[in-house]
Parts: sequence; structure tokens; C-alpha cells
Amino acid sequence: MGWRSKFFFLIVIYCAGFFSAVYYVAHGDENSPANDKAVRIVNAINYYSSKIYSRVSEKYSQIDKEELKSAYNKGVEAVNEMTAKYCKNQNDAQ
Repeated sequence: MGWRSKFFFLIVIYCAGFFSAVYYVAHGDENSPANDKAVRIVNAINYYSSKIYSRVSEKYSQIDKEELKSAYNKGVEAVNEMTAKYCKNQNDAQ
């Protein structure tokens, strides 16, 4: 395949992608049922995501940083102990 064929192929692919993007972004009829359904879905997603975000941000603002740090360190120590125990058992088996 020569460079002209490759170039033509790339131009076709580029144009197909560009026209697909234009088709996707183009607005449909304002009163279409599909548009109404999409608007309702987007509004519901935005409503619930903002509601969840406000709850999560409220919870995280009340967390004691030192308590979180100590809980994290306990978890890391437990994992390290389990790893050491598992590795010790593997070394004994060999």
C-alpha cells in the first residue's frame, strides 16, 4: 500500500470521525420525545449526584483526621502482619 493510499484512507477515517461527532453533537428537534427523555435522564443524574456529593462532603468534613490516620495505620499493620505470616508459612513449606 503506497503513501497515497494510506493518506486517502486516513482522510476518509478522519472525515468519518468528524462527521460522526458533528452528528452526535447536533441538536435534534426540541419537542421530540427522545430529547425529552434525555433531558429527564440528565436532570435526574444531576439531581442525585449533587445530593450524594453534598452528603459525602458533609460526612468527610466531620471526620477526625487523627482518628482516620490511626485506623488506616492499624489496617496497614494488620495487612503487613498477615503478609509476614503468609510468607513465613510459604517459606516453611518449601
